[in-house]
Amino acid sequence: MATKMCIMEKGSIKQSGTPADLYERPKSSFVANFLGEINCLNGRVEQKTGNMTTLSLGKSGKIQFIAGVDENKEQQCYVRPENIFFYSNQEHNQPMNSLEGILISINFFGNHTRYQIELADGSIFKVSLHHRKAVQHKISRGDQVRMLFAVSDVFQINEN
Repeated sequence: MATKMCIMEKGSIKQSGTPADLYERPKSSFVANFLGEINCLNGRVEQKTGNMTTLSLGKSGKIQFIAGVDENKEQQCYVRPENIFFYSNQEHNQPMNSLEGILISINFFGNHTRYQIELADGSIFKVSLHHRKAVQHKISRGDQVRMLFAVSDVFQINEN
């Protein structure tokens, strides 16, 4: 196993570092997509309190993430499908984001199931659940579902 790796695009190095660093903190959308699927959330920074930023997603709601960005600025944030789960009554020991949508597809892939959810603004949100983290109650296509993901799992990419 490699302890360091390098991602190249068209002959130039885009990012190098440990596999975990590149996966969890990509410096470009190319690197983020090259290493796996991501959900992109487009919105406007509504509020900033300390290092906590609230992003308005329009019809789809609001999320929070940790970053230093200016208010009223258009912003893209990302979250990986495997960091999202469906709402249950379970208690969480960290700040969570919540989004709702309509479940439009369920695809079984052996060790995990991939769900696609349409948010209120029409964008598609992907959730990937390993079977040991399976949904506590049966959900079906067409159901209204609520997804949760940790504030700390939301990241931004500054490609400048």
